[in-house]
Amino acid sequence: MKIDEVRHIVSLGAGTMGQSATSSDRAPLPAAGCCWACPGASTPSWQHRAAAAPATAEIPVGVPTAMVVSMSETEFSRLNVLLEVQAKRLKVAEAASVLQLQRRQVFRLLRGLRQHGAANLASKRRGKPSNNRLPAAVRDLTMSLVKAHYADFGPTLAAEKLHEHHSCLVSRETLRKWMIEDGLWIDRRRRLPSVHQPRNRRERICELIQIDGSKHHWFENRGPACSLIAYLDDAHQRPSYGLVSSTRSQNPVQAGRKPLAR
Repeated sequence: MKIDEVRHIVSLGAGTMGQSATSSDRAPLPAAGCCWACPGASTPSWQHRAAAAPATAEIPVGVPTAMVVSMSETEFSRLNVLLEVQAKRLKVAEAASVLQLQRRQVFRLLRGLRQHGAANLASKRRGKPSNNRLPAAVRDLTMSLVKAHYADFGPTLAAEKLHEHHSCLVSRETLRKWMIEDGLWIDRRRRLPSVHQPRNRRERICELIQIDGSKHHWFENRGPACSLIAYLDDAHQRPSYGLVSSTRSQNPVQAGRKPLAR
């Protein structure tokens, strides 16, 4: 199942973006629940030194940094597989089979991961305009026509009129997006629900009667087709019924006088 966008906090390697720290340069990890500033530690951690320093002090170069990277599910799964390869728990051929990539592509991803960190796996096109978008001049001309002639039209009808009278071939979904951006159309999800004021029932019987009918062969082949008329009085909400033959030219209200009288 595809997940649109997932926010993951990815810790980058030590040093600047072009460098990576080797295993010999890294300090040993502390035990669970403690830090380098705990008693018995060899040197205090840089976090405690930065906290004790003035507010204008800069973080020294080489300190591990963290950033928030927007990654899709596919990109994050690639990161997990590449970390397994770096830890030598997975071979390159197996990683290529899992990721459905060629070996050279796996080596390219590993090289980018070592040099630039996990952020290198995110798409470089994210946040940038599409290459297939229409020019701004086309948008301006289309919206000027819509505002001049079809400001009160919906996107579908406006797209049809633009194609019919102005030879404008903009799709209705593109026009819908432009009209929403310019405030000419409100998305259905953002519309306020319609308000229906409650109505009190009528005080007198037969003042308001709701009538509905259904024509059917109620007697099967033993008689002619009839219309079953249902009457619902608004005062007491008690239904009444009556059968009217389809061959008789009788008013449903007149046919229902006897059921209503009962």
